[in-house]
Amino acid sequence: MMIANWLNRVLVLAGLVCLMSPAAIAQEILTALPGFLVPRQITEIVIRGEATNFTAGSDAQNLPFTSVSMGNSITILDVIVVNNTSLRVTIRVEQNAAAGFRDVSVTTVAGLINEQVVLIDGIEILDDNQPLMVIVNPVPVKSLLASDFDPNNLAGSPIIFTVHIFHDDSNAPEIPGGSDSSETFPHFR
Repeated sequence: MMIANWLNRVLVLAGLVCLMSPAAIAQEILTALPGFLVPRQITEIVIRGEATNFTAGSDAQNLPFTSVSMGNSITILDVIVVNNTSLRVTIRVEQNAAAGFRDVSVTTVAGLINEQVVLIDGIEILDDNQPLMVIVNPVPVKSLLASDFDPNNLAGSPIIFTVHIFHDDSNAPEIPGGSDSSETFPHFR
């Protein structure tokens, strides 16, 4: 009986140690959408992270706890912390923004939290003189209910379609039936 009690205590302590030290989840930015921008555009970008600590508010010097940077020629107009893993960022792409990819960097400094997460090549500034090709792909779902959508948390809504934008013919997929065909992609009636 004494061995059983001792073994029980060891198992309970081992369980507590496991509960107290979970496997580390990497802090990262998962998405920054929309990921394509053009010069002179003002828009809102939704940034979703994992294991991040995005924090609303500002310190005594009125510096925000969570700040965002997207490189030269992109001005951050507003950052709204939706929760610890989601941000809504209003940006302006300046007229002189050069075409190319930009890193999305989010820094949070609040109390004991001091983190920086970066999404390499997270957004692309498109050359607004080059034609675009847009492909919209619906995501198959069995059903969608109004309860699946929270109007206060659109970043957490289910994905019902994806949009792919190509501005360089070398990256664009082959169009079924050729580019002159009216039946280029499946469509809904």
